[in-house]
Amino acid sequence: MRTSRLLSSSLVALVLAASCTDDPTAPEPPEARPHLDVSATAADPVTFCSPASISIADNARATPYPSTIDVSTGVAGNFLKVTVTLNQANVPGVQGLDVLLQGPGGQTVMLMSDVGGSGRFLNSVVTFDDDALAQIPTGTNLGGVTFSGTFRPSNSGTNDQMPSPAPLEPYGSTMAVFGNANLNGTWKLFVRDDMLLSGGTGTIASWCISIKALSSVPVANAGGPYSAIEGTPVAFDGSACTDDGNGIVSYAWNF
Repeated sequence: MRTSRLLSSSLVALVLAASCTDDPTAPEPPEARPHLDVSATAADPVTFCSPASISIADNARATPYPSTIDVSTGVAGNFLKVTVTLNQANVPGVQGLDVLLQGPGGQTVMLMSDVGGSGRFLNSVVTFDDDALAQIPTGTNLGGVTFSGTFRPSNSGTNDQMPSPAPLEPYGSTMAVFGNANLNGTWKLFVRDDMLLSGGTGTIASWCISIKALSSVPVANAGGPYSAIEGTPVAFDGSACTDDGNGIVSYAWNF
């Protein structure tokens, strides 16, 4: 029987050949897929005030008429919240008191008209805010009631055309009319008493406008895409997160 002999050199050649064909493909680097949550805090409001007092006379226009505030602010946002505050108001009878606010773009809102009955302002600080829980009430059984605090704008009467140079009716009923407006410029507050012998004489020491940028929710942006070799550090960047008008205060990464 014929036999073959495998030489040692041939064996070496086979081993080398086998080792040369063993060339595994390098694994793909794992892709990092982070999830980022952000939370924000609302920016502080910017406040502008008129230091001059307003004198209110019975059944007449107040002095000055209007009282004005010049506003110049860098506040920006998709929606701007405006509130107005009357400081140290003293009016024995507020039923005949009409207070109209006009913004720089001509938008108006009647802050109060024909409300309060026989109630009064006594060293009152009165803020008008759409988010307030209540309005200044109407009715006749309000004698001796002092109104002070935060209220929604309220106009219970009709035919409330304010004397010139105030703008013509109709007037807005909420502060939301200023939400998307340009708020830079001159704001005007028209005050008058329109009821004879109603006790509508007095003063408002000063008044202020507060403007605050609002945003719905902060928008997270985890950046990327990211890739890395296993075992090496990866730097994640959340600087592209946005929250228009507010300030992001925390970042929470989840992997």
